Amino acid sequence: SQDIAADFLKESIESGRYKNVYVCGHSKGGNLALASACKIDKKYQKKITNVFPIDAPGLSESMFKSEGRERIKDKVVTIVPVDSFIGTLLLTEKASHVVKAYPKNDIFAQHSVFALETIETGLYDVEDRSPLSYYVEDSVEEFLSTTLATFDERREFVDEVFSVIDAMEFKNFDEIFKNPTSFVTKFLFLNGDKYDSQKKKKLLSTLKEFIGCFTKRLPKFKKDNEEFQKRFWGKDE
Repeated sequence: SQDIAADFLKESIESGRYKNVYVCGHSKGGNLALASACKIDKKYQKKITNVFPIDAPGLSESMFKSEGRERIKDKVVTIVPVDSFIGTLLLTEKASHVVKAYPKNDIFAQHSVFALETIETGLYDVEDRSPLSYYVEDSVEEFLSTTLATFDERREFVDEVFSVIDAMEFKNFDEIFKNPTSFVTKFLFLNGDKYDSQKKKKLLSTLKEFIGCFTKRLPKFKKDNEEFQKRFWGKDE
């Protein structure tokens, strides 16, 4: 899909129809916008004014270190909501805009581009991402880097976990830890028929590691988050 996006971008620039080229996308579309801008030749990159990934997953390590990304990085304007999670996955540029978003404390609903708050002059920028955003990012990053060895394993596990989160209508990751037994049971119920006993055993072990990466950070997160809520959202209560 990244190659297709790069071909489309190249053809659009070659057409000469656009005086100023802005490459923009949200979520997976933002990843494709950024990746395509990194993959095209230097002569086409020069025609790009800016690239706008909006709460989008970042790049693989090889692409992040590529010459194409090095040439385009100063044109990248990264936009994320205050409770961003998707926009912290993989290797990302430092956020150019951290934006106040609603509903508060909901990393899934805030992923919608319509959740971003605007003011007359543009986006409602805030100082930094929330403790919730960093809590989830750090926990997931540790889990992915220490537990799952290959990209395919990471992708499979993350897809399955998110299918369960969606089915159970979780709003935040900390809801998993209020009742981890329920989460694991639901996980196996939704996915168990796909695996033999050995794979199920491995999945249970992986789930334990996944939950452990969050629970060990939970006390610090709760403390930091309580202070953040009073300072950031207090006036909205």
